[in-house]
Order: sequence, then structure tokens, then C-alpha cells
Amino acid sequence: MAKYDIKAIEEVRKPYCERCGKPAHGWPHHIKTRGAGGKEDPWNLIQLCGECHELAQQYKIPRLECVTIVAHREGMTVEEIYEKNNWLLDGKMPHEIPMTNPVAGKTFEEVLELYLFCLEKGESSMWERAAVITVMHDCMGMKPREIGSAIGCSASLVRKMTRVFNSFPNEEDRSPVLSFRHHQIAAATADPQKWLAEAVDNQWSTRTLQENINATKGSDSSKKDKIWDKAEKSLLLMQEVIETKEEAADWLLEEIEKLLAEKTKLSA
Repeated sequence: MAKYDIKAIEEVRKPYCERCGKPAHGWPHHIKTRGAGGKEDPWNLIQLCGECHELAQQYKIPRLECVTIVAHREGMTVEEIYEKNNWLLDGKMPHEIPMTNPVAGKTFEEVLELYLFCLEKGESSMWERAAVITVMHDCMGMKPREIGSAIGCSASLVRKMTRVFNSFPNEEDRSPVLSFRHHQIAAATADPQKWLAEAVDNQWSTRTLQENINATKGSDSSKKDKIWDKAEKSLLLMQEVIETKEEAADWLLEEIEKLLAEKTKLSA
């Protein structure tokens, strides 16, 4: 990680909290965290007391509130700061975005920023993360591999997250007493709501839920996931061989051409 700009921090540093006025010690708070690419720009730093700083780190202080304070201090508009940070101006979390047209007028960078914002929250943001991935896949038309490359996960996980969100798109469809993993397992079946209800009624662990599902005819979605995993691994291996430009690469390309020609004959 890059070093802190000590000079920039000291220029913004104050002996009082810019939010509540209480005495403040330590460095200013990064509104856009360093982990998400935030820097020591004046418009990204706000001096907070220990209590407010902790609340901000837990996302219990609305980001807009901090931005408004800083905008007034720096003689900027809120819109200017949001634009510099590539944030959605409304500041809504993914699950609050109407799915009818969630990305109208928004760039991919803005949607990706939402995902990174959710990622910082950890395990508690699984539904928000699933919502953003679904927006990228269903609304922006991105392929699982493209999404996985952008956010740092496998294409298989992208498909699973999208399936979970589409199976339980509304909060009333989900069970507050079960984990995200329960919903993920249920979503891989032909009847997600049925299996989720079974898990609630019987207080099943994720392992017991999976075992009961496996005891039936099996999950078509799980089978498809395994096939996709094999396809993606095969593609990566083929690309690796072809890039060597060795004799094996020529042989592989010839065999692929034979397979395609045979498939064309069968389809004719």
C-alpha cells in the first residue's frame, strides 16, 4: 500500500471533531477508504473524534453527512466531491436501487465503486454484493468472466451470486434467521423457496440442508456449475498452451478445428 501523505494529513488535522465539536485526536478520517483507492486529498479527509470515527468506520454515519461538512469547509459542492470519488450521488446501497432500471446514466466505474463499498463492510454485505453483481450481469450485460476479473473472484461465484439474488430478490423472500449460505444452497435447486422454508422449519444447518437436497434427485444448477467450472478451466489451459506457440499448440488448434468441423456436420 502507498505511503501516507503526512503533509496533506497535517494540513487538514484539527483539535476538534468537525461533526460534533468534541475534542479530537489522531489523524483525520478517510471518507473514501485507502483500501478503495481513497487518498489524502483535502476533500476526502474529515477530522472526527474517537466516537464519531468509530461510527464512520462502521458506516453508521451517512457518507453524505461527512461529504457535506467537507464540501462546506473546502468551498466545494457535494456533487463535485462525489464526482471526484466516482460515487453515485444518491448514495444508495445496491439493495435500495430499483431493479427496473438500476444503472440508467451510471458508468461501470460507479457500479464497481458500489461493490467495493459493500466489500469493505465484510460478511454483513453479502446481499448488497449479490445485488451489484446481478446489476452488472443482468442489466449491464457483462459476462461472468468479465465481472469476476473486475471484482477479483471466479466466474462460478458470479453465477452463484446472481442466482441467489434472482431467487430471493426482495427482503420478504429471505429468512432473517438463516445465513446467506443457506439461501445460496437453496437457490441451486428447482424450488428455492420450498427448501428455504424446510431449513427454517427444521432449523437445519447449511450442511444438513445440503445433505437433504443431495438425497433427492440432485441439483440441476449444481451440475451446471460443475460443467461451467470444467469449461472455464479447459479454456484457461488451452490459452496457456496456445500462447507457447510450440508444437503442442499447433496440435491443439488442429484438434479444436476438427471438433468444430464435426459439430458443424452434426448440426447440418
